[in-house]
Amino acid sequence: MSQPKRHWVSQDIGAYHIISKVAGSELLFRDAEKEMFLKYLERFSAGFFVDIHSFCIMGNHIHILATERHKDAQCATKENLIERYKKIYGAHTEPPQGTYDNSGHLIPDADGGIQRLRERLGSISRFVQELKQSFSRWFNKKYDRWGYLWGNRFKSVVVQKGEGLIICSSYIDLNPVRAGLVEKPEDYKYC
Repeated sequence: MSQPKRHWVSQDIGAYHIISKVAGSELLFRDAEKEMFLKYLERFSAGFFVDIHSFCIMGNHIHILATERHKDAQCATKENLIERYKKIYGAHTEPPQGTYDNSGHLIPDADGGIQRLRERLGSISRFVQELKQSFSRWFNKKYDRWGYLWGNRFKSVVVQKGEGLIICSSYIDLNPVRAGLVEKPEDYKYC
């Protein structure tokens, strides 16, 4: 049975506190893995219409406080969308311009795939999905393993603009302090 579709709020209302844990809650991420996850986070946030307010990469889970800018994606020019796509997938890649039918033939989109690109790059759900999948492929290749890296579907909690964002950001920043890794949040490199 498929998961129910998530309901997202407008960028005018607030942000999302996204939490995702590794399968089994083992401490899998050492500094090298945290560094690589940070690189993926930077790359994907440069391409997707997503504002990262706060994040924390721990040994067995991540926290991200982010706003989906779906409205901005809907207003973006074709050139801006393609530029963002290439920031994520590489300068020599071209965005999809249609879908394939069962026999493998391309059915082109009437607009050359631009609306499809707006929906993709303006989705925080797609951002998290691709971030986690890309990191999982890297992790599995590095450790010659296969299978799931992450546990269940990521959790997302709506955080209202204003004081709620400040409180949630503080909660995220204090994760390594509560875990006893550092005395002050600014001493933790992956936050």
